[in-house]
Amino acid sequence: MCCFFGVVVKFFIEVLLRGRGMVLESAIYDGKHAALMQSFISVSLREGFEFVGCEVPYNHYGDRGVVDVVLRKRKAGRGGGVWQVCELKPVLADVGETIRQVHRAREYFQKARPDLFTEGMEEEVHFLLVLEASEHNLTVLRNHTDLFTGMEVIFHHENQALRDHCQSTFEIHSAILEAKRDSITPPIVATTQ
Repeated sequence: MCCFFGVVVKFFIEVLLRGRGMVLESAIYDGKHAALMQSFISVSLREGFEFVGCEVPYNHYGDRGVVDVVLRKRKAGRGGGVWQVCELKPVLADVGETIRQVHRAREYFQKARPDLFTEGMEEEVHFLLVLEASEHNLTVLRNHTDLFTGMEVIFHHENQALRDHCQSTFEIHSAILEAKRDSITPPIVATTQ
């Protein structure tokens, strides 16, 4: 049943993209991943983003990878845009590899794919880790919050309440840890002579 579901979702995404004149650059094999991708793209399109591509490969002098989803929202006026270069994870299993994927994309994607960006325009690029809003992913993220410092992490789910709950819980947890870190900074000791 799961394999059948994955094939149906993959077919749906391919039809959706081809209908918009876009091409799927590589295959999507995981049904949960494909479902998260389809849902995230649909919500992003409703929020005013344009679809640029999914499973977009990059190769910068041998540093290669694949970005799950690339979206863009054009800025009014002078041009340019806001980009979202996204790594999607329905289940956060390998924390180290996930972090490496996002950092590798942040380091090399723009260098390897200048064809996607408008030369001379002001481009704001966000490298996002998009997680399925679930208790498992929230727990894993909370257990490894320090490792995700400086990374833009967002939760996604069709259910807005669940998405907001996971996002706010993680942000509160991160803020508490940051406050604790700041409070244990060693005091400055003044010496008198």
